[in-house]
Amino acid sequence: IPAAPLPIIQFDYTSYPSFVQVSRGGTFALAGVTGSLNKIFKIDLATDTAVPYFDSLFNFDLTFIDDNHIYLSSNPGGFNPSVPNLLEWVELGANPTFRTIAEIPNTPSGPVIVNDQGDLFYIQQTYQFPAPPLSSTLFKFSAASLASALTSGVPLTAADAAASTPIEGGADIAYRRLAPAPGELFVSTLGPKVLRVAE
Repeated sequence: IPAAPLPIIQFDYTSYPSFVQVSRGGTFALAGVTGSLNKIFKIDLATDTAVPYFDSLFNFDLTFIDDNHIYLSSNPGGFNPSVPNLLEWVELGANPTFRTIAEIPNTPSGPVIVNDQGDLFYIQQTYQFPAPPLSSTLFKFSAASLASALTSGVPLTAADAAASTPIEGGADIAYRRLAPAPGELFVSTLGPKVLRVAE
């Protein structure tokens, strides 16, 4: 770590960074911010320059499918329980295109990660804090069901999940891609705990 880290984006205190994710190819990153700004910024990692890329109300997290596509988790209603959290498939480009592939009700938003098989993991969070035991749910949506939703235009629901596991809130999620134990998930919870979850 350098003695003096290089600032790339500076916000005032009315906006809050929600995530930063590096592309699979390592040439750019996407960073989310919410608050007075609700935007995704694109960062050129060769020049350390960032530009506003697209708007996303109350964005929480994203995961790269490949360098040209992502899954984005956001809730345009903020903390309004009547507005579902959206999981969107986004095709990146000069003018990104969006398709909602899942709608999850009664949750502010939650983290996402995709595995090597194209399955999507998502954590439905709780409005309660501190999070009561087992008040949130880790969902797995299969690659086949995601492809079906993308083709049909009919968003998936929690009932369409291939698997689910109750947990104590979910702040972040990571996927282990390499040996000796590929396929494991690591979840930081509002418990507060860090969990190891086998697929």
